[in-house]
Amino acid sequence: MARGRKSSLVVLLTATKRSEREALQRRTTISAGLARRARRVLLRADGASLADVAHRVEVAPRVVAKWIKRSRQ
Repeated sequence: MARGRKSSLVVLLTATKRSEREALQRRTTISAGLARRARRVLLRADGASLADVAHRVEVAPRVVAKWIKRSRQ
């Protein structure tokens, strides 16, 4: 069941960007924060709402929105 309201923060990843983010998630030699940020973007790209992503990674929805915006740059 979807949580929260609709957001205009849509994430569309190319195959290359998706594979880069998935690789970041699997690495054991990077910071945990970087892996968490990659996971947030991937979950959003898979269609999860901001509230769902926030609930899964245990942060506030505004934190998810901030990192989605930063990943676009």
